[in-house]
Amino acid sequence: MFSGITKRITRSMGRKPSLEIHIPISPTPTFFNMVQCFVLSLRHFGGSYKDAPVILTIGDVNIDHGVADRYPWLPRLGVEIRWVPEEAFRRYSYYATGDTRFNHAFKSDVVLFLDADILVAAPFDEMIHDVHERGVVAGMIAPASPLQFCKSPTTWHDIYKFCELEQTPELRYEHPGWPYYFSSDAAYQYSPIYYNFGVVCAPATVMKQLATCYFSYLLKLRELTDSDLVAQMALTIAIIKLGIPAASLPVRYNFPNHPMLEALHGPEMPLAKLLHMKENHQIEKMTLFSDPMEIKAALERTDLRGINQIAQRVIAETWAEFTPTLATF
Repeated sequence: MFSGITKRITRSMGRKPSLEIHIPISPTPTFFNMVQCFVLSLRHFGGSYKDAPVILTIGDVNIDHGVADRYPWLPRLGVEIRWVPEEAFRRYSYYATGDTRFNHAFKSDVVLFLDADILVAAPFDEMIHDVHERGVVAGMIAPASPLQFCKSPTTWHDIYKFCELEQTPELRYEHPGWPYYFSSDAAYQYSPIYYNFGVVCAPATVMKQLATCYFSYLLKLRELTDSDLVAQMALTIAIIKLGIPAASLPVRYNFPNHPMLEALHGPEMPLAKLLHMKENHQIEKMTLFSDPMEIKAALERTDLRGINQIAQRVIAETWAEFTPTLATF
């Protein structure tokens, strides 16, 4: 990690930290449509990082070496494919896909993990520079607490004890969806540094540190809950265990298309940089990205509001470059 003096020299010389973006997907037409919309939005609205390399980590029971041939836009748009080892995927399914991202040979200063259903609406340079200079892992606090989805009533104290952590949980991060998103119970208002995994950013060296224990905690937490949120919980535990400095990002860096979150964080909406199309509100992502004709129909709608409307504008401005392929029909 750079010293404070070196960081200041780097800034004064105008060198920006390099970036690579990693996205986990399944090899389906819907996911590839999502990815193409994301990459086009990045190339148009990504500021000084518009040309950042995008690496897809693909998981399936069998590696399909013909995927790249069916999607010729991948190399043209600077997208690389890396496969999850078949045995790992067969054993752990999409959890293996998420974990494989941590174990790539990173070539950039900063690594940005994104879900496939993200769109870039504005440059996010400041986030990358800040993460690099401070040497932190950063993300938006998840909208709701994972505690309400555990098998039995539990607390973060219980989770720390279950994972054999000696630290006392610092419950100082308010969930941005509280009290309207899932629960108004005050027990679910605050958490430790618990991110939504849609957008997580860190220096490459920090990602490599997290790789040393992240997946083992994920497997352990699966004994406590069958919720998919074990991946996010495992990241929290790994951060705390390793003593990695962490930062909370404002909603603008991971803004979901949910009316309650839009209402709670209205002032952030005009500043939205990364849109997270994860909610079933006005549009449903698996339908929207299932076929180019569905995307085209969404572009013609006049009823979209909030984040959906911003997403409509982003896709509209890049739509002329979208490449349908035989695999999407």
